[in-house]
Amino acid sequence: MNLNSRLFRTMLLLLLMNGCLIETPESPTWELDLVIPLIDEKYPLSDMVGPISGDSSNGYIDLFDSLDILRLNVRDTIGTIVLDSSKLTVGGIGTISILQEIGALELNNFGSGEDFQSQSLSEISDAVRDAPNGIDILVPDFMLDPIDNRMAIANVVEATMEQGIIRISINNGFIDAPNSGIPLTNMKIVLSDSMGTELGSALYNRIGPDSTETRDIDLAGKTFFPPLFTTTTGGSPGTSGEINFNINATSKAGRVIISVQFVDFLASRVKGNFPPAEIEISGSNQLGIPGSTELISGRFRSDTDDMIISIENRLQVPLKASLLLPNFVDPVTKLPETVRWDSIAPGELITQRIVLAGDDLINPADSTLPLTTLEYVFAGTTLTVGGLSIISKDDAIALSIELDTLRFLSWKANFDETIPTTETNISDMPEGFAGISLEDVELRLNLHNSISVPMFLDLIIKGTNTVFGDSVLLELKDAELLSPPLFSTQPETTQIVFKKDFTCVNAVCDSLGVDEKDIVDFFNILPDNISISGTASLSGLGVVAVGQSMGGDFHLLVPFSFSLDSIAKFLPATFNTIAAFEDEQKEQIENNILYAIVESELVNSFPLSGSVSLLITDDSTKFNAHPDSLDVDTLLTFVLPDTDPDMGIFSRTERDSVFLDSSIIRIFTRGDEHYIKPLIVLKSTDGMPRTVTASNFISIKSVMTFRVKINPNE
Repeated sequence: MNLNSRLFRTMLLLLLMNGCLIETPESPTWELDLVIPLIDEKYPLSDMVGPISGDSSNGYIDLFDSLDILRLNVRDTIGTIVLDSSKLTVGGIGTISILQEIGALELNNFGSGEDFQSQSLSEISDAVRDAPNGIDILVPDFMLDPIDNRMAIANVVEATMEQGIIRISINNGFIDAPNSGIPLTNMKIVLSDSMGTELGSALYNRIGPDSTETRDIDLAGKTFFPPLFTTTTGGSPGTSGEINFNINATSKAGRVIISVQFVDFLASRVKGNFPPAEIEISGSNQLGIPGSTELISGRFRSDTDDMIISIENRLQVPLKASLLLPNFVDPVTKLPETVRWDSIAPGELITQRIVLAGDDLINPADSTLPLTTLEYVFAGTTLTVGGLSIISKDDAIALSIELDTLRFLSWKANFDETIPTTETNISDMPEGFAGISLEDVELRLNLHNSISVPMFLDLIIKGTNTVFGDSVLLELKDAELLSPPLFSTQPETTQIVFKKDFTCVNAVCDSLGVDEKDIVDFFNILPDNISISGTASLSGLGVVAVGQSMGGDFHLLVPFSFSLDSIAKFLPATFNTIAAFEDEQKEQIENNILYAIVESELVNSFPLSGSVSLLITDDSTKFNAHPDSLDVDTLLTFVLPDTDPDMGIFSRTERDSVFLDSSIIRIFTRGDEHYIKPLIVLKSTDGMPRTVTASNFISIKSVMTFRVKINPNE
């Protein structure tokens, strides 16, 4: 028997002697860890600041030049002025209507002069003729021989007078000495035409020696058939021995002279065989240019309205005519637009269209002077026809020049215009800067101007914080923009820079007044909307064309050198998702949880102190609220390890373990997915500015472990 056999029998005997029984074995249990990664993220400042809504390409954070300093970089475009066809259009010109009547016809082509006829005393009295010189004789009664005068009107066979007077004067030259001679009595002149129709008469009762008497015969409203005739009768009362008349060479030659004048001789209707006659009409019509711009010249677009010209011949003879339009010039031939009509029959109406597309509009008087009127020159010639024609004062030439809207491709002008700029609203501003006071901000406006006119800009930039109702205005007054030379196709760029305490236009800077807000004040209200509006004044000589514009881009640069007036809260843009637990896992956590622990590692390289809270929710949209009004749960909060760049401590790491209480543990057994996002809270810098670089970050790594007891029989 060996030693082991003896030991077994001895132990068995002892157990039997003491009356002990062997208990049935219990079921085995063990502990199980459920490990859940909560977060493992590194947050530079670009990830801490909330995203820009809308087109995120408008705003981003980048390196500042070659330094390691970060800056916020927000860009947008500014649409201010675009010269479309409406700004280079002259409309509502209307119709130039010309009715040129022939009017009363002047009849002045008579065949005789004013002094028609005369008779000497010797021709009338034989006693005077035969008496020797140097004696006095008694002159017997005598009668003048009838004096007939013929007055022809060339080419006219019939005329009706609108107005006209035949003024007939008789001068008595029967004198033998001053104030002495033979008087004439009962002188009568009768006016008649070729048909023998008496048109009027004039009576002269007595005409003393060396005297003249004048009478008028009014022909207004009378119709006659040329030529006209005057017949003069009358004589001397005789002397009966009572009047001595001294005979000498002068007294023998004394004459009675009949003089005829035609006064205001105008016919309302004539009939005859007329030679060609020229008719000229010239004039202008007001050209209305919008605003106070003084148009000098321009070139029309292809869609400008045509000019419609109508001419009606209301004469009773054919007409050859032309119309010259000096303002409208063909750019190739350099000749003005001209319309010609070889023959327009009496009563005919002709309408013609002139295409102005591509033409130049000029001032023919002086190409450097403003153009205020449209000119026209009409030249017409009546055509000879066989037989007799009639011309009446109511005969006319009716001319119509219809022009509605002139659309210019470009025009040269002296400008004095104020054009409102198109308002630009920039709402894509970054969020998450509450509590930050920035030390330096720069706003650049690059305005590209292709309008070749001296331009001055008034600009208002308004920043609004719609949450708190704050707003700040930046104003720019009378800034002269660079303009390209005349007819240049290359735009000029003017850079306007708003900086702390001053504003610069093309590197020429003006300091702001004490009470004026600068760009730092502007940005520190944290505007969520920026509007840019204003007016551009065009003043002086220049050229504008369709498609030219003045616009540019908005560039906001914010170097991250700032101070925190109070705590600042940042919610990064992204969140982590924790997948839903299985029902069995939820039950284990609910019933068999021993404890839950979160082990974390925090790295802070910002020159700032603060804390990090891990927020949890089962509804990710709740993270969209403001950090001060979040409706989520806080899993736990860590204190950021402090850095001290002045002492050469640029980064610190802190590790921590936190046991979760039951209320937090139960969060994970409710609902399905859960979402984790850190809330980063930075403390006030007490007025001391801090500069953030591209290498600064906050790193958070957290793992949660659930320790549960597992019993397979349960």
